[in-house]
Amino acid sequence: MTLGTVVVDHRFPRSRDPEGLRHYDWDNLFPACSRCNGRRGNKYPESGGLLSPGEGVETELEQHAEAIADGAGVACHFHARDPQNQQAVATAAELVFLHDPGTATAFRARMNTADLLTAIRTYYAEVVHPLEGEVLTLRSKRAREQTHAPADLRRAERDLRAAVSRRAPYT
Repeated sequence: MTLGTVVVDHRFPRSRDPEGLRHYDWDNLFPACSRCNGRRGNKYPESGGLLSPGEGVETELEQHAEAIADGAGVACHFHARDPQNQQAVATAAELVFLHDPGTATAFRARMNTADLLTAIRTYYAEVVHPLEGEVLTLRSKRAREQTHAPADLRRAERDLRAAVSRRAPYT
């Protein structure tokens, strides 16, 4: 997302809340892509609501990606891990809707995905790969010399762990 395209998503749509009871409820406000938010409109599941996009949502959903046969991109499939969890089922359905490969929004998302993949490859080539090489070289040196882990090896391993941790960019 580029600067200026992030909007506040009222998870429970304002148009369906005429009394304004949820308009400024923190549990109902989330940052969202303006196109995705606009595309969803006043759609909201009648039962169960949606999962919070915060920590742990990946434990409730499964995502499968597969190449589209004509090479035009990737098709994403979303499913609730527990079909009895109505929030997970509704969230998976919304994600399927937003990633439908037959829409212009999905085409733009695929183009953005291509840019993201390029950024990930660049991050790997410029940050992760050199750190992997350094760790392997220092481990080999340690094995040949039969010494304890030197400070350089500990630092390189720490830097590599940080580069591929969940908190690192593009991981």
